[in-house]
Amino acid sequence: MIKDYGDIPTFKINGMRHITQSAIECLCGLKWNYGVIDRLGKSVNITWRTLDSVNCEKCKELWMQINNKFI
Repeated sequence: MIKDYGDIPTFKINGMRHITQSAIECLCGLKWNYGVIDRLGKSVNITWRTLDSVNCEKCKELWMQINNKFI
């Protein structure tokens, strides 16, 4: 079975999916720690998704601005 994941590196914190620019920060400036397990036993890892799955509007807006410069 083939899975399509998209091509944007994202992570999810508190139900909000952001676009990551490194292992410690997303495009909108939120700081996070890659792979750290929280008190509930959930880890925060990079997952590759499409832009449609990102629900942080600031990250979406910045990603579109950055990528429109190269089109």
